[in-house]
Amino acid sequence: MVAHWVTAIADRLNVNTDRITIIGVATKENYVAAVGHLFPGKGFTSNHAHVGVGMSHTSFDGSEPQHSILFHSYVFNMVLGGIDDSGSENFEDWSPDFQLGPFIIAHELGHCRDNELHHWPSVEPLSFPNGFDLGVVHDYYSNILISEIGACLHADRYYSKDFLRHIFESDSSAFQSHKTNFETEKSQGGDDQAYRVACIGSALIWLYIIQYSKIAVGKNGTLFESEKIDRPLAGLAGLELLHPRIEQAVTSFCRAFPEGSETFREEIHAIWERACEKLDLMFTKDAEGWCCSWK
Repeated sequence: MVAHWVTAIADRLNVNTDRITIIGVATKENYVAAVGHLFPGKGFTSNHAHVGVGMSHTSFDGSEPQHSILFHSYVFNMVLGGIDDSGSENFEDWSPDFQLGPFIIAHELGHCRDNELHHWPSVEPLSFPNGFDLGVVHDYYSNILISEIGACLHADRYYSKDFLRHIFESDSSAFQSHKTNFETEKSQGGDDQAYRVACIGSALIWLYIIQYSKIAVGKNGTLFESEKIDRPLAGLAGLELLHPRIEQAVTSFCRAFPEGSETFREEIHAIWERACEKLDLMFTKDAEGWCCSWK
């Protein structure tokens, strides 16, 4: 079943299945260990509310790509559930919560296809060897954002209004833990918390922009394109006012992808700064380095 679904979707995306060297499937109990085994040193989503369900990596033997992909068994539980619930192997007949399975498969294969075409360098884990540096944060997350847009563009369009709304609700639920972590650190108030608030707060805004940008790619060119999502992810009030600006930036970038990436980064950085204002976060730099303050 795994081989059937992965190769069928890979064929539609023009991913060379001969270049997929590993397709791993791990249970909930073994997923973290499997990530560490297949992708040593690579970060992935893992917190009390949400654990990543798919990961891929492309390396190059000369000019030839070699893909490794890992899926959480949850993905194929959704595939089985969709078939069982609907009596059909056509995912379009499934309810949105089951359609998420093929979407995740397509998304990881979309990363593979994007890497085949553009040879993107691997994104190294975020670290601050010389203390907090906002430039490092921006470089790290903007690279992830461009990679995510590439994957969404190359993946099959498993997008309907119902499915996009389902994705938004899923993202909002998963995002809640980031918001809670941020608010907990911010409430401590002491100067010794400034470093943690700076790290968590700057990342929180980037993750918001990344998640909403993925939704914007899905809306682009679909019947859902003209409709507004006027609720913020995880209740981060005020950030929904930036949705039209994010959509405009993403849509323009999608038309030229991967050209225009520097212009896109500049616009996203400006959106990030506006989001900081809405969350009452301020980042400044003096002779001693970066400072973070908040209300």
